[in-house]
Amino acid sequence: MEALAAVGLASNVVQFVQFSCELLSKAREIRHSAHGNLKEHLELDTIAKHLKSHTDQLEVNVTQGSSLYDILHQCRNIAIELSSAIQTLQNGAPGKRRKWQSFKDALRTVWKEKKITELQARLENLRSELILHLSISTGTTQARLLEIVEKHRQTRDEDDQTVKIELQNLSNTLSSVKERLSTLQQGDTLDEVLKTLRELSERSKEIASDGIIDSLYFECMDVRHAAISEAHARTFDWIFRPKAFPAGDRRSEIRYKSWLQTGESIYWITGKPGAGKSTLMKYLDGNIATSQALDRWAGSTRLVRASFYFWNAGTPMQKSLQGLLQSLLYTILDSCPDLVPIVCPQRWETIRSSRSWSVSELKSAFEVLTTQTSIDRKFYFHVDGLDEYAGDHYEVIDMLRALSKCSNVKLCVSSRPWNCFQDEYGKSRDHMLELHHLTREDIELCAKESIESHCQSTHDLSSLVKEIGERAQGVFLWVRLVIRSLRDGLVNDDDIELLQERLQVLPTDLEDFFKHILLSVHSVYQERMACTFLAALSSDESLNIIHYSFLDQRNPHRSEDLKFPYRPFDSDTISKMVTQTQRRLNGRYKGLLEPSDTEEEICARTTVDFLHRTLRDFLKKPSIQELLLSKVPVSFSPYAALSRAFLDEAKYLTDSQDPSQFGRAMRLARHASEQTKTTDFEYAILGHVELIGQEIWQTHMSLVAHPENFLIKTAIHIGKIDFLRHRLRKHVAVDSINRLLVHAVLCPHVAEEAHMEASVQSGLMRADRCFTIKECLSDVPNLNAEIVESILGLGADPNALVTKGTIWRNFLAVFLESGVEFSKESFYQVFLLLLRHGANAKDHVDVWTNFLANTAASKDNGEIMQATLQMFSALFRHGLSPNARTEYGTIFQTLLNNTMLALPYATRNSARQDLLELFLSHGARVAHIYQAQGTRYCWFLRVIERLQRDEDWKAINPVAYFEVMLRYGLDPNVEVKEYTLWEHLLETFTIASKYSNPEDSEDSNTKIELYSEIILLFLQYGADPFSNKLDALVGWMKRNGRYSTHSQTRIIDQTLQQERNQNTSMGCSAVQQLTTGSKKRGSDTSFRALDNCSARVHEGKRLRRM
Repeated sequence: MEALAAVGLASNVVQFVQFSCELLSKAREIRHSAHGNLKEHLELDTIAKHLKSHTDQLEVNVTQGSSLYDILHQCRNIAIELSSAIQTLQNGAPGKRRKWQSFKDALRTVWKEKKITELQARLENLRSELILHLSISTGTTQARLLEIVEKHRQTRDEDDQTVKIELQNLSNTLSSVKERLSTLQQGDTLDEVLKTLRELSERSKEIASDGIIDSLYFECMDVRHAAISEAHARTFDWIFRPKAFPAGDRRSEIRYKSWLQTGESIYWITGKPGAGKSTLMKYLDGNIATSQALDRWAGSTRLVRASFYFWNAGTPMQKSLQGLLQSLLYTILDSCPDLVPIVCPQRWETIRSSRSWSVSELKSAFEVLTTQTSIDRKFYFHVDGLDEYAGDHYEVIDMLRALSKCSNVKLCVSSRPWNCFQDEYGKSRDHMLELHHLTREDIELCAKESIESHCQSTHDLSSLVKEIGERAQGVFLWVRLVIRSLRDGLVNDDDIELLQERLQVLPTDLEDFFKHILLSVHSVYQERMACTFLAALSSDESLNIIHYSFLDQRNPHRSEDLKFPYRPFDSDTISKMVTQTQRRLNGRYKGLLEPSDTEEEICARTTVDFLHRTLRDFLKKPSIQELLLSKVPVSFSPYAALSRAFLDEAKYLTDSQDPSQFGRAMRLARHASEQTKTTDFEYAILGHVELIGQEIWQTHMSLVAHPENFLIKTAIHIGKIDFLRHRLRKHVAVDSINRLLVHAVLCPHVAEEAHMEASVQSGLMRADRCFTIKECLSDVPNLNAEIVESILGLGADPNALVTKGTIWRNFLAVFLESGVEFSKESFYQVFLLLLRHGANAKDHVDVWTNFLANTAASKDNGEIMQATLQMFSALFRHGLSPNARTEYGTIFQTLLNNTMLALPYATRNSARQDLLELFLSHGARVAHIYQAQGTRYCWFLRVIERLQRDEDWKAINPVAYFEVMLRYGLDPNVEVKEYTLWEHLLETFTIASKYSNPEDSEDSNTKIELYSEIILLFLQYGADPFSNKLDALVGWMKRNGRYSTHSQTRIIDQTLQQERNQNTSMGCSAVQQLTTGSKKRGSDTSFRALDNCSARVHEGKRLRRM
């Protein structure tokens, strides 16, 4: 909420200005005692405190070059002057005091009346500038808010609706404020407006904070935690009571509780695959003993906890560094929203808080979180399954190590005992535990109670349970499989000896056990089992139970059974399918695939997962893949099977008319084509999707306008140029072609920026939704110039009207105003194509002024400046004028007051110089360089004023800009505010030289080099060499310069002598003409001749230098 925050800051500035104006008015009386004695010292103290309070509110960072930056700088200078005057009054001799009726009266004793009047004028000017700034800022902010409101307008999400209402309320209030500002007169009070603006600023902060926190949330964030089985009753409690076990028992050596209470850095839980690490981590995460121990560590400091459970079989966010950091940060900020502006300063400054997070941005947030001394918190992070991270494991190790270095952070992590984790975490026995060495009693307890729950009669199970405990070797998963294998014998009431025989034939190695189970599946089911396993392994996320139902129904590589029309299933049919599939999973696949435990009742959306990650890893082994492939037809494609399953889901589930499912089906159909080297299946799926799409358009009343060309739009999104050209050879109506252009230039951005909400009513244009999803983003190009060119070649009009303006306007708004990186080559190619095919370059001036204002505030980026140069070069070639104007000024004025003022000048200087020359070469008005825009100073005066500032002048080297401007007709002798530009420049150098540090010879030398270069440049283009300030300034340069600058001052002397001689000779000639003319025509004519002659001298000299 940068704009609203700026409005709030401006209100602070207004308060300062009003307070200062009040001080200088006669209304600010100084109180006297009842006896008439002056209490001025006490009153001055009060004034000083109030002044400091207002001044402190000005001590904030504002982008240099902005109008508010200049206003703030002037206010700070005034504050320094007033504070100095108050201090002088406070230190004055008591005997010299007299009765002051007002602060202004008192001020007259230390300041002259002229200075007081001048200060009052400066304050009034600032007040006017502020009112203009507030009016512009509120207008800009309201426009941005309305843009966001429009973005939320179509969504059905309740949270988004709430945000939309909040933003609309803010926008309405801003509209009211803007109206009140426009009617304010000089003497009117701003108190009510300021109060409203401050309230708006505070509310905007709350909305911004909520938006940033919400942007961190992602689907499936908590799914893995919920899917992990709860610990068996009375297991794992040994971890909190090591003293209950005798010496020699490994459980007596556990130091987890003491580490929680007083330890630091990282505690590592490791163990064999299937040993129950994730179950233990979930148990510890929710245990009250963990909370109590951490509270002792935190003491009086606030404790913040966050956890993450990696899952290799899950979505990309569930197995990535981004998912880890984003989940932890979401939990932290959701608990501590006050940390948002500290941890996410860049997002805090922008209204676009919903954009995707990058890993680098998340890392920066955690760096701030762990290094800022102002953050008084203690953080505990609980991270399970580091070995399930789908990347270089050293990346996550390095990240966690960086976090653990902070004294206020500790982490408990778990992983398999791989070398990388062993080397990092296995050095201290007090900071780790090996789970498979500690769970023998837990395993026996779990086995005993599980067997008893299936046992038909009373048996002495102790020997069987003991043997299970021995053979399990600490692996809970093996015990789980064994109990399932023994279940038939228990149900049949086998005796203990027979049960032990069953047990002894079961492999103790997990992988051997898995293979044993696969081979035990009946031969009738083995083909379908192999097809199902191969499809599930090819999916990049867990499938729902309904997907397995569709996978089981037909030969998926055949496309001839794609029937249309169709009728969605009713709820009873779906329920029967779910029940049937659940039984088949349990029977045919021996429990290797099972519904997740996240839902109490199994439904169509219930996910189905492999029994354990070790099973997925086992099935991916080359030897097992070969075994599975041997049992399926040669033509089988797992991608085709998945494509059909997603397509059937979209067709037949009544609650799933969801375009996201079409996107998955099309993506997988393409993968199937790549796998089988034929497009037959893919094109059959695309054709069927088109029919389904048209059916959906007809069933949604808000979308009935344009159901045609759905498949062509689909081809645009997935980059199928050959298919697109094939379809476009047929006759397509002009308005349809225009809608296709909308899709080609706009919807790829919408897909990337907003991930295309899973709703048929999502997208940028209400009448032209595209069916794509975030899972397909890697397949959707940002912009495809070939596709755009093909559509334009068929007659599409970039100036055709669609929602929110023309296609051209929407294209510019999407890629420029929204902050999308526009320097990509694909953008520029499409940009040129639209211009060449008739896009009106003269329209939408506001887009370009806003763009220049926004890029000036962006980080220094050479690519952005080069892209800007390219765009304006093309725009000027196609008719845009640099003097085209909005209500706030011309494009050239915006360039001057933003891009050409942004600091530092040293970087981007060449590109900016080229941009300036481009504007001037295409007719930009030179006068805008020295003519003010509104109540602001002109560009020239603002630049040279910065040359006086100690903090700015080293970053400024405007010589190249001055040279371009002078070359294109800037007259050094033109008058601005009672003085010529040349005189303003010399006055600036003179003032700066007075405040130069005589002991800093390097500083003086650098200034002299800069001054010399500018002076010679201006003299070359006709600056008056007789200026009375020039000799004194050159004298200072000679006295303070090093030897290296003497040559420059000699050149200035020579140039001045030459210029003065030339002017003198030309002047004598003029006087001769004047004398002759006066005799013939009279004195009035003579004076006119002298004026004309003088003007010709300067003009002739300037032209001679060009």
